[in-house]
Amino acid sequence: MDERLAHLTKRQIDELIARYYNNEKPKLLIEEYKINVKPSQLVKLFPPRITDEICPYCNINLVIKRTTRLYSWSKETPTCPSCGHESNGFCWCRNCKEKEQIRIQKERQDKQELMNSLLQIKEEDKVEFESLSFEERIYLGAFLREGISEDFNYIKPIETFINPLAPTNDYTNEILALLREKRLIVIHPSSDSEYFEDIDIEQGRFRFYPFKVKWALNVKKNSLNKVPLVEALMNPDNIIDSEASYHLWRKIALHEALEYFYHSLNNILGVEYSPGEKTISVLNDLINDYSVSQIYTIIYRSTNNALRFQAEREVSRKHAANTIIGNAQSFAERAKINKWDVQRYNRLKELPESALSKFFFERILKIGFAGFNERPRLIPQTNNEVDVN
Repeated sequence: MDERLAHLTKRQIDELIARYYNNEKPKLLIEEYKINVKPSQLVKLFPPRITDEICPYCNINLVIKRTTRLYSWSKETPTCPSCGHESNGFCWCRNCKEKEQIRIQKERQDKQELMNSLLQIKEEDKVEFESLSFEERIYLGAFLREGISEDFNYIKPIETFINPLAPTNDYTNEILALLREKRLIVIHPSSDSEYFEDIDIEQGRFRFYPFKVKWALNVKKNSLNKVPLVEALMNPDNIIDSEASYHLWRKIALHEALEYFYHSLNNILGVEYSPGEKTISVLNDLINDYSVSQIYTIIYRSTNNALRFQAEREVSRKHAANTIIGNAQSFAERAKINKWDVQRYNRLKELPESALSKFFFERILKIGFAGFNERPRLIPQTNNEVDVN
């Protein structure tokens, strides 16, 4: 109790409180009861009201602090005078925080154990190395090169890659879907359980975030351990398949062109754009005659023309964006007919070379920057067998 009320009996204090809440003037009450306090501060001296509720942590009665009579109509929350626990169901006292942390940790641990049981990696379920297609080996090699952990135990989450796996998210998702469908990679059991939802243990089903989980290589060869097997995929020699290489080069070129197309639309015109069949068709046609670096130039020129068109005709930016691919096609055809030397544009620092492009052009085709500066072409066939023993 406040010492300024020490000269009053309990009965007097109860009477003072009752008269205060009965709207008697605080100034007159202070004078009558000889209390040294400002009228506005009188209510702060009143002892709290003791309730029948008991603090679950301190085993003492909860109390309700007195409020000014202007707010006496509101229901105050019973609070523990020792630890500050509140009985409103949304308490954030130290004890409740600790209890909640323990609950969350237990829930996460149970969920992790559940996921571990669902994500067991069995040796007999692994795919034979010899059955991998050329495309699958390229995708796995790029995936491992960019994401393998220091101990070779798992592949890091895609969202942590320094370089993108593929030029566009669509292509990255396509690669991930193919590798998962063929069971060449599986989710690693050490993936954080917070990235899994709607777990059905009986059906063995769950939803997850594919760019946030860790992955495990699910391939085997002649009982080799993980190190030489991973190295065989990351550092292959003489595995060029001429026809398959040509088609993969074209696909990478298409998505690098799309990547720059998206970038130009967003940065110059400030619009989002979903390419339709016409856009894909035009870009594929450009790849027949031009390198990606030249297509960069064509797109850059067409995007600037669209920006001028938008300003001069006062049309919407979306309308202007729709003219880009047609202008690009028209310019490319005139350039081919007139045998113009289309300038080669440099890569942008905002669009770093993807892990797939690096791996394919540097390690597999061994042509480096030519993959960006030359139009796709057939590469001489080589032996497809690789000795990893």
